[in-house]
Amino acid sequence: MTHNNAEGSRLIPVGEAAKQLSVSDQTIRNYCSDGELDFMVTAGGHRRISVASLRRYLGHDEIEDEERQTVIYCRCSTSSQTKSGNLERQKERLLEYCETE
Repeated sequence: MTHNNAEGSRLIPVGEAAKQLSVSDQTIRNYCSDGELDFMVTAGGHRRISVASLRRYLGHDEIEDEERQTVIYCRCSTSSQTKSGNLERQKERLLEYCETE
């Protein structure tokens, strides 16, 4: 699972960062606490690690990602679902997701 933060850097879970560095999850948490890795905390209290900070930690130069576009698709199965606002709710949630992507 990946996400993007406000600066546009991809964010990955602690476990995935640990695999990339061949260290334990706790080591990644320690690196975060020590300020060695940039991270954010989700609403559920889980850390997401910045891929850019992992690359810096490993000594790799920043590589600019190609410009990406996110495409969303919404639909309702019945007209009654559309009339009850399901389509608008889907659209709002997907647009909210895209803003964080």
